[in-house]
Amino acid sequence: MYLIYTESKMQEMAGAGMSGLNYRAKSKNRLGEEISLKEHSSDVAKYASEYAELMGMKKEAFVSGLFHDFGKFAKWFGDVLDGLGAGVDHAIPGAVVTYRRCPDYIPTVIAAHHSELRALSKLRAYGLLDIDYSGLTPDGKTVSMQPDEYAAAVKACLEYFGPVNLNLTKKIDLDVFCRMMRCRMLLSCLVDADWSVSAYEDARDLACLSEGGVLSVESSTQSLVSLRAEASKRPCSSQARDLRNRVWDDCTVAGRSDARLMSLTAPTGAGKTFGFLRFALERCKHDVTRKRIVLVLPFLSLTDQVFNIASAIIPGTICDTSTAEYSEQNRELASRWNAPCIVTTAVQFFGSVCSARPADVRKLHRLSDAVVIFDEMQSLPDHLLKTALQAVCVLVRDYNMTAVMSTATPPVYSNVLPDCSPTEIIQDVPGCFALAPAEHIELLPGELEISQVAGMAAGYENCCVITNMKRHALEVYRYWVDAGLENVFLLSTDLCPVHRQQVIKAIDELQKAGEPVHVSATQCIEAGVDLDFGQIFRAAAPLPSLIQSAGRQNRARRRPRGTMFVFVPARQTSGRGRNYPDGSYEKSAGIALDIAMRGMDLSSREALAAYYDTRFLSDLTKPKLRAALDAEDYHEFMQESRLIKSGGRQVVVPTAGYEELYNQALGAALDGGATRKLLAETAKISVQSYSVDDIERNCVELVIGNKYAGAERHTGVYVLLDNCRSCYHVDIGLQWDNDGDMFML
Repeated sequence: MYLIYTESKMQEMAGAGMSGLNYRAKSKNRLGEEISLKEHSSDVAKYASEYAELMGMKKEAFVSGLFHDFGKFAKWFGDVLDGLGAGVDHAIPGAVVTYRRCPDYIPTVIAAHHSELRALSKLRAYGLLDIDYSGLTPDGKTVSMQPDEYAAAVKACLEYFGPVNLNLTKKIDLDVFCRMMRCRMLLSCLVDADWSVSAYEDARDLACLSEGGVLSVESSTQSLVSLRAEASKRPCSSQARDLRNRVWDDCTVAGRSDARLMSLTAPTGAGKTFGFLRFALERCKHDVTRKRIVLVLPFLSLTDQVFNIASAIIPGTICDTSTAEYSEQNRELASRWNAPCIVTTAVQFFGSVCSARPADVRKLHRLSDAVVIFDEMQSLPDHLLKTALQAVCVLVRDYNMTAVMSTATPPVYSNVLPDCSPTEIIQDVPGCFALAPAEHIELLPGELEISQVAGMAAGYENCCVITNMKRHALEVYRYWVDAGLENVFLLSTDLCPVHRQQVIKAIDELQKAGEPVHVSATQCIEAGVDLDFGQIFRAAAPLPSLIQSAGRQNRARRRPRGTMFVFVPARQTSGRGRNYPDGSYEKSAGIALDIAMRGMDLSSREALAAYYDTRFLSDLTKPKLRAALDAEDYHEFMQESRLIKSGGRQVVVPTAGYEELYNQALGAALDGGATRKLLAETAKISVQSYSVDDIERNCVELVIGNKYAGAERHTGVYVLLDNCRSCYHVDIGLQWDNDGDMFML
């Protein structure tokens, strides 16, 4: 017999105590109370169905919540709760009992709520959905319920809840991508409900079940208007001011429309950040189902700047990144995206959207009542862009999300994904670009030695050279230092995040004072860094990167249109002679060079269109990612869709103003007493390095727990030893004897 429920039954169960056997869901809580299976399952079903309502999966979520712990009806599961057993999987029985009577994604999700998502076909292949299965699960656990226990468990379940027909549709015709997304979204509702209810049951703290701060549209709009008015006092040309007003006005109007997939196309320096925040607040006012704003940024270096703006406007804003610092309360809110505004990265966002793990997908149901802004989404790696666009379109179409893709270098999205055609927010895109003509981009002839470029750049007072490789940036920096130039800086990922911010602040203050400045940088300066150079030299790169770099030249448009120079570094015949971080980057840079060779102005919109037409002439999705999708392999899809696949390791370094944190990390590494909280705090003074031998020679690993007591977890995060401090330099960051040719996004 299968148990399913009407909505009236759901409401009845949510509040009414019902007689039945005393099956337990958990061990005693902090107050010494036992948590009954009846109470726990009913509450999880209630909250899961509430989370799923806007996505149209309320009934499915209710059933998933009700049966997720069906395996705890097993006779001996009480021994597990009493600490007399371990290695037991109580999720599989719930999948078994729903398998033949529910849509496929319900047993899939129930089976995954303590492990990770596996396709129903895999569960069948393992034999896990057979009622008489008696082997181990793929995680090496024993199924909690024996074959002869199911009948008694169903009887007990009947005594608890009673049978009522819900009429769930058994078969829903979805393609593989949509089916996988449906499982993730339903799992999100189940896991968030399960974990939140469990946290409440442990301490009877209602805050575990409450929503985060409420978005106050009116007061946040007033704060945004005031902040923008203050920012507009900075010197800029009348054309730049007119451009920003156009973007602001168009975003205001578009926010009052009903379109849910939109694009915001405007040149660098057009005030897009203020514009998309205006759009988001107007949309939340216009559509009362919008409860939160999610800002998805392409680079980690942008998050602090945008978070400072958003948090000044919207109280309760949460930053969900690998380097964010949290109180215990905010850590929980960040893990659930339970806040009125979330600032995160594309790595975090798409890592969750494509994940197979419960902890990652827990937050996803919050997208159903959100306005999500994607900044420079086309900067994603070519092989992932189609997958990312497909995910956004499905979330908008099927799960009630509102999305805006904001960019200064727009591709034709339908060239990447035929069905992706967002509505444009800016009413006169060509007119906006005419108000802020980009700097002319000129390709210098031939191949140039890095020293030649550094010598040319030395002749300008306020100049930046941007290279693709860290070793090139270091070579330019050292050339200038040897030449005796004043105010010389290096900006690369060899500097830890807080060190980079300190350097950017120093450069900004010198520029404002009219002092000469020479900056050698990698791509980390391309986006979100509000510096204004008189002249830029840029190593050959993909065209959007060139345009972003040109946006750092004459940024405030207070000077006549100038020219950014692009150079091709000379190839080295020996040693590590790469000029590009990888083959895909080199191929895209080659497209831009070919366009320049044809005589087109690289700063023109026509050149950008030609670039994207060539770049997306074919599907660039990697075969392994396509194969994982075709096989409905959640784990492989998660692995292959990662934005950053790095063999590097994080090294905690001594940094000015953060000596206490460094010393704390070093002490914890030496005695094996690191904590997750400390690990998160050290991210801001950490540098990624690929030199494994140097790391092992000069560093000690942070280990969670006490290694001497045998309870340890290796983190892959290392701390520079005290007697090796000289490896981290105040001007050029982390330098091993043979490092400097690595690249990190």
